[in-house]
Amino acid sequence: MKLSTCWMAVTALAVALPVCATGPQGKEVFEKVCSQCHGKQGAGNQQANNFYKMQIPRLNSESVQKMSDEELKEIITKGRRKMKPALAGSPSMQHNVKPELLNDVVAYVRTLKKG
Repeated sequence: MKLSTCWMAVTALAVALPVCATGPQGKEVFEKVCSQCHGKQGAGNQQANNFYKMQIPRLNSESVQKMSDEELKEIITKGRRKMKPALAGSPSMQHNVKPELLNDVVAYVRTLKKG
């Protein structure tokens, strides 16, 4: 009887707490798509800055972290300034980041905040 009570408590806790706050695909999409220009930790990529002849926004910066989730989703899907909409997939089969993954990507970007 004690075992089943314990199991029920563990199950309830597992349901209440998310397995991964950022969603496993958010990090994966970020690493494959966003990190090429924004850097692995969101702190920038000097080669991308040189290529675009501008400093690409640092995703770990206070100004980016202050943006609403909706603003970040819009930038990801529509682009901004020299940034085109984010594309995922191989170069021959690229597509816009799927709408159902946007929340995961934004949640992952939130983890990059300077601490």
